[in-house]
Amino acid sequence: FFSVFFFFYILYFASFLLFVICLFISFFHFSLLACVLYSFCFFFLFLLSFFCILLFSFFFFICLFFSYFPFCFSFFSFSVF
Repeated sequence: FFSVFFFFYILYFASFLLFVICLFISFFHFSLLACVLYSFCFFFLFLLSFFCILLFSFFFFICLFFSYFPFCFSFFSFSVF
């Protein structure tokens, strides 16, 4: 579980950083239309990974509060090991 959460967390910050860098480049070079399109793709990845982080954290807190469900233990054992 934590490895999946960490992967989406890295994807979240990497896509945001690429979005900022590419938007900064396209701001000074107005002819780079492809960079603007790439920055919107990175922004879409940024939003997608943000919502995946929210979804996994919501599932984690649901499993934390209702930890007697057996699928939570199987999910944690599968993701950790």
